[in-house]
Amino acid sequence: MGELLTLIKSNQAMHTELLHYKHLFTKYADFKHFKVTTLQEMAHFMGLNPITGLNTINNILGFIGLRIKIDNRYISWLTKFILRRELTLFFKKIRKEDSYLSDEEVEGLEESKLDSILIERGIEVVNQSLTEKMKDYKMWQAISNLNNAPDTLLLLCRLNEFVEDLYRINFFEQESDLIKRVGSK
Repeated sequence: MGELLTLIKSNQAMHTELLHYKHLFTKYADFKHFKVTTLQEMAHFMGLNPITGLNTINNILGFIGLRIKIDNRYISWLTKFILRRELTLFFKKIRKEDSYLSDEEVEGLEESKLDSILIERGIEVVNQSLTEKMKDYKMWQAISNLNNAPDTLLLLCRLNEFVEDLYRINFFEQESDLIKRVGSK
């Protein structure tokens, strides 16, 4: 487990190296082990706006000043089930798309179409060359197309990449601009 944490913290680690630890993700990082609020944040990170039914109920209850939280102990089992299902279906859908896209098809895509594919997977498109975008997608696809790679492993790869991008230092950036940029995120 310590090796995995060291690997994740390393800036030089390739996401495919995490595959050596897929058994840990399968056993300990399945969606069923996470809190409802964490599942909701995972869904938001992947660009999903999960439907739990609470928004409608809360809109009605809002007239009398009440609100039901998503992690309310009486309904959290239901909202957790709904969020787990939505995340699982989302990953199933994009993994199916990934399995259909061959290298030749990816190379032939228009950049705007490639961008929409990358955005759906949480892959950075801003300030990336077409070559970098292709490299990032092929790395994603290498993990996504494995049948026994857990969805949470894919999610961790995106989170790890996001954190790296968040704190990547531009050496031409002024110190005050860097503090503003990192502080605003």
